[in-house]
Amino acid sequence: MKKVLACVIVCFYGIVCFGQTNVLKQLFNSVSEESLKANLYYLAGNNCEGRMVATKGDTMATNFVEQWMKKYHLKKGMTSTYRQKVFFEDNSDNIDQLEIDGRPFPKYDYWIYQPQLYAFRKGVDINNAPLAFINYGIATKKYNDFDNLDVKGKVVLHLTGTTQYLADSLISSEELKGKFKDYESKGAIATIALPMFFDYDAVVPTMKKNAAFKLYSLKGDTTSSLFSKDKNEYPLMYGSPKLFKELLGNQFGIIDSLKNSTTYLKNDPQAFDLNRKISIHIQRNMADNITSDNVIGEIQGTDKAAGYIVFTAHRDHEGRLLDSTWYGADDNASGTVAMMECMKAVSILAKKGIRPKRSILFISTTAEEHGLLGAQYFVNNPTVSAHQIKYAINIDMLGRIDQKHTDDPSKNTNYVYPLYYDTLYNFKPMLDELSGQTKILLDDYYLKNPDEENMISRSDHIVFGEKGIPFIWFFSGIHKDYHQPTDTPDKIDYRLLANRTKLALGILWKLANDN
Repeated sequence: MKKVLACVIVCFYGIVCFGQTNVLKQLFNSVSEESLKANLYYLAGNNCEGRMVATKGDTMATNFVEQWMKKYHLKKGMTSTYRQKVFFEDNSDNIDQLEIDGRPFPKYDYWIYQPQLYAFRKGVDINNAPLAFINYGIATKKYNDFDNLDVKGKVVLHLTGTTQYLADSLISSEELKGKFKDYESKGAIATIALPMFFDYDAVVPTMKKNAAFKLYSLKGDTTSSLFSKDKNEYPLMYGSPKLFKELLGNQFGIIDSLKNSTTYLKNDPQAFDLNRKISIHIQRNMADNITSDNVIGEIQGTDKAAGYIVFTAHRDHEGRLLDSTWYGADDNASGTVAMMECMKAVSILAKKGIRPKRSILFISTTAEEHGLLGAQYFVNNPTVSAHQIKYAINIDMLGRIDQKHTDDPSKNTNYVYPLYYDTLYNFKPMLDELSGQTKILLDDYYLKNPDEENMISRSDHIVFGEKGIPFIWFFSGIHKDYHQPTDTPDKIDYRLLANRTKLALGILWKLANDN
């Protein structure tokens, strides 16, 4: 009897495994390099203009994904539409001007501020305020740059960092941690700092791009004080060495000594009034009539009680900036077209009567580049009961070979990075199995180093993780064209993109049918 039962079990297991293998084979056969390439060339082509949120290009890309969902008969994610409308506020600066003694100082050549910090929510309007130099802005028991200077009502200039002499001789490491005191509490009305910690000229192109990029937040977001219209951050700006030299001359040998900070100001603190007046004007748009859409389609499963899997890929990128188009072929047209192939494959199978146990929500998210805003909006306004979402899969940048692999000839370039967080399920055995079937190496570098460049938190999956939902992100890494106009469709490895898509499709199917 035992032998008979054992034979039955083995035969049954073999049939199940064969069935699963056959289904995966059918799914994989639906993934087409030609389809991936054609769709990607459209999304990262001139018509879509870099897919900046709330632009013509965004509309083109949204329509394209929606038409794909219609073509493959996905159920509408909302009651009567595929679109979940997301509302934004524009926090970009509109007008900015700096004048000293009535003379205008061109932006970037002389000064810059940090728009990405969402500072100056109500703008800045400073007229003819006195200027003062406060050295390094240090205030401790042994050394105080404010001893002989009242900064109330003044705009203060200071150097970043500190001298090695001061660090070694006067200030403890604990005191150094807090050496930048709250200038506002001392009455200062703004600060311009000389950034000693980076090459000012080298970062100007990035600063120009950041300033040109629209700054959106979710309309009505009250989760952070950063998004309060009534809050104005203390204005902290950066000035170039050119500006500091213009304002300070070479008093006390300051400019000459910047190249060798160990020789500067070894004795008494040096802070003084400049006897000059400054005007700073920054106006924020604060427009709130901006919209874009998450595009949501559903493949219905066979067991309503089994819940849902969410599969995401953001479609937006940076649009047209500084007279260039930032095409975003890898970031993230590659993920979008991979998700579209997964939709197609599961839909073709469903038409044959083979459906997953769990339902699958495919979501083309908007505004990821603005801070994961589309995904954040979905988790705050889910189209299904949040507790029914069992897993989240995200694809963001799946089409290239990154610097870590191109710089090291010994590395296998047929790879993908899986970054995952699984409180309820061990993904590794399933991933290892699919790795063998798709011949894709699972590079665990970011699993071992999740905090490098804050990588684990840099795409839409993290908002699901914050809700306690296990997630997997498939990612091919950072390359030299990342967030550059040179991220174009001709540089995508379509064979590798197809194989990586199959891996994601395989994990989707397995998670959709696991217990």
